[in-house]
Amino acid sequence: MDETSLIHGIAGYLIFVTGLLQYLLQKGGKRHRIIGKIYFFTWFVLVISGAAIGGVMITFLGLFGLYYAITGIRFAVVKGQPDSPLDKAISAIGFTCSIAILFFAGKFYLKGNINFATIFVVFGLLFGINSFKDVRTLFVGVNKHPLASHKMYWFFEHYTRFTISFIAALTAFSAIQNVTTVVVINWMLPTVLGTVYLVYVGKKYRKQFKITK
Repeated sequence: MDETSLIHGIAGYLIFVTGLLQYLLQKGGKRHRIIGKIYFFTWFVLVISGAAIGGVMITFLGLFGLYYAITGIRFAVVKGQPDSPLDKAISAIGFTCSIAILFFAGKFYLKGNINFATIFVVFGLLFGINSFKDVRTLFVGVNKHPLASHKMYWFFEHYTRFTISFIAALTAFSAIQNVTTVVVINWMLPTVLGTVYLVYVGKKYRKQFKITK
């Protein structure tokens, strides 16, 4: 294993550990913020080292996770809808990346690699739909989220985006370790399980904050 691959592997494990701790330990407070910052900055190491290794899948999955780590942190910092020029630039770059992912999905399909074509279509659409919503909100001022006007909107966006970035990290682990014998399942399983979790915790927090809509 060369030095870059070693760094990439260490960064992946660090993201996994710090991400898991954010679910297991109490939310809020100095410890939560410190662990969150380690998690956040490690994503940059993961993406850069992944790009250096040269894998298209690794690079774009990393950008997918990094986007949600950045935007999730921004909601926590601002305690509301982030709306700076930097946030607008990030949303535009994210949407551009989603288009690139769909482009590579087409290339995989033309090469007859249906498995990776399917994987890229799923992640490209998820990335594209959500980043487009961010672009629409930040550039046009249209936010159709049902909780957009609620005081805890930032909280819902923070944990949702954090979870999506963590799903991306788990996806890489599942795919690399081949937890099943089916390639598509290895790539899709974390997304399915993560979606179930988000639905469950969303109902839990809506009940906690007495949100009925």
